[in-house]
Amino acid sequence: MERPVIFSCNGESLVGVVHPGIDSGEVGVVIVVGGPQYRVGSHRQFVTTARYLAKAGFPVFRFDYQGMGDSTGASVHFESIKPDIVAAISAFKEQCPSLKSVVLLGLCDGASAISMNLDELSDVKGAILINPWVHDEVTKDEAFLRGYYLKR
Repeated sequence: MERPVIFSCNGESLVGVVHPGIDSGEVGVVIVVGGPQYRVGSHRQFVTTARYLAKAGFPVFRFDYQGMGDSTGASVHFESIKPDIVAAISAFKEQCPSLKSVVLLGLCDGASAISMNLDELSDVKGAILINPWVHDEVTKDEAFLRGYYLKR
């Protein structure tokens, strides 16, 4: 059964949901949301994904980082959510003690936050990055020209 979890990060209370998985496997998935979304996701995409993965045997944890959804605190920019990700992984492992490693699944800003911090997250064995936000000063003008001016 899915169950809510309240855990701490930088003195704030963060809210997550554990989907234990059928066999409480050794590899779990932590969903890191992006943009101004919370743990449910637009059109309930994170709920649907978590339930699908749990049914396939993978425990899943989805959570609201500081200032989002039901978590307390001021809103945090995706470049600063590493402590939230670390706290979520720790809370997930407490809830599912059979876990040996996790895979992070992130959308947009969440995917970018994962990629920026992946080398510093020792318990993470993989990442699924969906539509990461990237910015490059070299290609910015070309993208703006192609995506904005040529349409006009």
